[in-house]
Parts: sequence; structure tokens; C-alpha cells
Amino acid sequence: SIQPNFPVIANGGIETYNCLDRVLQQTSASAIMSSEALLETPDLFSPSFSSIEKQQQPFQFAKDYIQLCSIHPPLPGSFGRRNGSMTVVRNHLFYFLHRYIQDHPDLRLRLLRAVTLQDTVQLVRDLEQRINSDTINNNNKQQQSQEEWSSSSWYRRHWNGYSKTREKKIEEFKTVEQRKQEILSRIQKLQEQKLARN
Repeated sequence: SIQPNFPVIANGGIETYNCLDRVLQQTSASAIMSSEALLETPDLFSPSFSSIEKQQQPFQFAKDYIQLCSIHPPLPGSFGRRNGSMTVVRNHLFYFLHRYIQDHPDLRLRLLRAVTLQDTVQLVRDLEQRINSDTINNNNKQQQSQEEWSSSSWYRRHWNGYSKTREKKIEEFKTVEQRKQEILSRIQKLQEQKLARN
């Protein structure tokens, strides 16, 4: 294990609180940083909650964010002259609510068309009511495992293809010596092909 004389910060693949301890133990890093996962779960560095609390968490993030936007609006025009600040608000709400809003295209469309904070307040209220109603009716969301919960996140929206590629790359991992031998072998084949053409 290398012990550098400077702080090392681990980054990448941090999506849950449980990842923090694992990465710190495996890497002996001084700290951890995260970016994409924090867009969906701003309290990523807080301990995990029960599944019921976790189910309500995205809605609370959205409500808190809307309240903060009413006090401190995003910079107008930051994404153009028309609806610039609402673009920022809509994007953040989409991150928070991704796992639920994907199953409700009508509400997703309403979020895309929201032009005021009041529009977003009502949208969050409507989505939360639907999800709570679904939960009461079929109890599925409360019974989700950690893996099922994680796989429906905005952070993992593109992981299926990525994880297959990553597994393949891990299988293909070779030592430096193996790579050198492969390169030398390729060079030799290219030289033989060149001689055969001449």
C-alpha cells in the first residue's frame, strides 16, 4: 500500500452513504468527493434512512429546493434569455424526482413546461400523491431492496451498458509484462506483413 505524503481524495462511483466507508477503507484516502450523485441526493454524506424515509426523501429535496429558489432565485438568463432560471430549477427537480417521474410521463411533461415556481410546487405535490397512492395500493416501493432502489436512480440511468463494458474491461485486465508481450507480438506481426508485401 502506497502512503503518499500528500492528501489523496477519492472520486468516482460514490452514490450512497455506504460507499463512503467502503471506499475510505479500500483506498486509505484522506477524503471523498462526489458530483453527479449529489445532484440527486444532496445529503449523500449523511447516514442512510429507512425505506419509508428514503421514499419521501426526493420529495423533501424538491420542496426544500423550491423554497430556497423562492428566497434565492437562480441567476436569470444563465441558460439564455428565455426562462433561463426556470431551466436550472427544472433540471434540479428532474434530478431529485427522476426515479418517480419516469413512470408518469404526463407529470414529466408538466415539469418540462413549468414556467413558475408555483407550477413546480403543484407538480411535486401531485407526483408525491400519486406515489403515496401507488405505495398504499401495492406496497412495492417500501419493499424495494437497496439494489433495486439504486438501480432506479438518475445516477444509474445509463449504467446497464456501462457495467457490461466495465466487466469486460476488468476481465481483459493484464499485467504490464503481458501488455508488453502483446505489443511486441503485434509489432513482429506487422513487420512480417510488411516483409511479405515487399
